[in-house]
Amino acid sequence: MGLPKPTPQISAVPSGYQIIIDPDAFISTAAKFLARKLVALTNIRHGSIALSGGSTPGPIYQKISQHKGINWSRLHIFFTDERMVSHDDPESNYHLARETLLDRVPIPKEQIHPMPVEAQDGIPPARVYSNILPTSIDILVLGIGEDGHTASLFPHSPALNSEEAVAQTYSPLPPFERLSITPTVIKSAQLMVTLVRGPKKNLALHHALANTTSVDEWPARIARKGVWIVGRDVLTTPIKNT
Repeated sequence: MGLPKPTPQISAVPSGYQIIIDPDAFISTAAKFLARKLVALTNIRHGSIALSGGSTPGPIYQKISQHKGINWSRLHIFFTDERMVSHDDPESNYHLARETLLDRVPIPKEQIHPMPVEAQDGIPPARVYSNILPTSIDILVLGIGEDGHTASLFPHSPALNSEEAVAQTYSPLPPFERLSITPTVIKSAQLMVTLVRGPKKNLALHHALANTTSVDEWPARIARKGVWIVGRDVLTTPIKNT
């Protein structure tokens, strides 16, 4: 008889909460959490989810694709950010989502809205995407970088003060040119879910959830009031909320 699976620990932070998971259960727990939210949403009405890229969400998206209860015909897919490369490039966030999720589920193509990487009829990509984003995303999937960035909002980026929904941003690492949703979109989301795993994220996580740090230095702080799904391998030292 096998040992029971460990129950994720949940601890409160101001205006939000963390789900602390053993590393071996991170992918399955995060996928189940998001899938349950998608089932509940699509059982009621049409809705929207914005997907992030990076190394953390890919396996989670793949697990979600296996879930049977989601009504994909009622879901519109958006993106939190994009690298300014071809959608067929492995560096593309859309490419990641397509391979791990979108090509595996019965979602109408017209309900998938990748970020453009070129101007359309002379209109810059950021403005094009700003014009199609809903006023409020139902479920917003985010991550956090070692430097505290989220989406493609990097420390001290002018986009952190943008009044537009989408802005062109620049990464310190290649691909350098990016598009990103702005804090306006993040704050207006119905549900923010930030995925965090790996010991290198410890410092960024502490600063994002602390009371004494600024969004300009640690942009992931924007999502502080949402749900944080955290691998226990991040916690080389305990999280402090003061």
